[in-house]
Amino acid sequence: NMSHELRTPLNAILGFSELMTRDAALTAEQRENLAIINRSGEHLLSLINDVLDMAKIEAGRTTLQERDFDLHQLLAELDGLFQLRAAGKGLALRVAWAADVPRFVCADEGKLRQVLINLLGNAVKFTAAGSIELWVEPAALPAAGPVCSLRFVVQDTGLGILPAEQAAIFEPFVQAASGRSTPEGTGLGLPISRQFARLMGGELMVSSTGAPGQGSCFTVVLPLRRVDDDGRARQPSVGRRPIGLASGQPVYRLLVADDNAASRKLLANFLTALGFAVRTAENGHAAVQIWKEWQPHLIWMDMRMPVLDGRAATRQIKGALRQGQQTVIVAVSAGVLAEERTAVLAEGCD
Repeated sequence: NMSHELRTPLNAILGFSELMTRDAALTAEQRENLAIINRSGEHLLSLINDVLDMAKIEAGRTTLQERDFDLHQLLAELDGLFQLRAAGKGLALRVAWAADVPRFVCADEGKLRQVLINLLGNAVKFTAAGSIELWVEPAALPAAGPVCSLRFVVQDTGLGILPAEQAAIFEPFVQAASGRSTPEGTGLGLPISRQFARLMGGELMVSSTGAPGQGSCFTVVLPLRRVDDDGRARQPSVGRRPIGLASGQPVYRLLVADDNAASRKLLANFLTALGFAVRTAENGHAAVQIWKEWQPHLIWMDMRMPVLDGRAATRQIKGALRQGQQTVIVAVSAGVLAEERTAVLAEGCD
């Protein structure tokens, strides 16, 4: 419930501010104001994510989502993500890895990414001058089997952390003196990072003299499984924005079913602007009726709706033999728990 209630209005804030930036008639000041709204919304989203992550950890609801991924590509993406931020403060940032670090591994990429983003974000925040480095290397001699242990080291030349405070910074909502001197932060990034590292079978540690300029060194040691390189390197994202359907396309009918008026309007506006034929429904019962009359090619189905929820509506549509099976149903939810994803797919969502 917390996830759904917090994310739903935030989705509207981020979505409509993004939609408005596409207006060619905007003045420079209006674009700047929209950028501020979007940045503030993203910051709020990161805080909400931290609180929800901590709640899931404390409730024992956090699970691993392991898959094969390109570790070198992940590190390169982090380099790109933080270079501008570091350059803005006049800091030198280096992201590098040893030659014997495997390229393809199997682990929870999302959690590893979040841990490294938390550590690099803190390093940039608490470093006024000098440099930051993320270095990755094997943590032990190469083993014969597929499991390898890697060490991720984030070193900075920032404020440092006093030895007496180093145990406390891994407690929820606790910050070191250097953290309390800055206006941002909740004291959740490091506790979440340590819990994620432990969930993945590893550990997160810190060393620092606490002397300004000597900075801190955070080390994450994780066991990962090597994966054979079979030519599946990810292509880097080119960051392009769709502006419409190619010419000569048939009319695609899309139905947006959502009880939240702002979410419904946002998605309908995005899709209509691209050239789709779009209709909307405010609950599952209305969605089923429109499906019977209009036969949409695809339905964006919110899972939580009054009268008839998205799961029940999906069961009714998919249960209509061949006719229902031809309709693609995409589950839409503000929930982020892995078990919810499994449940909605089991109901028949595509």
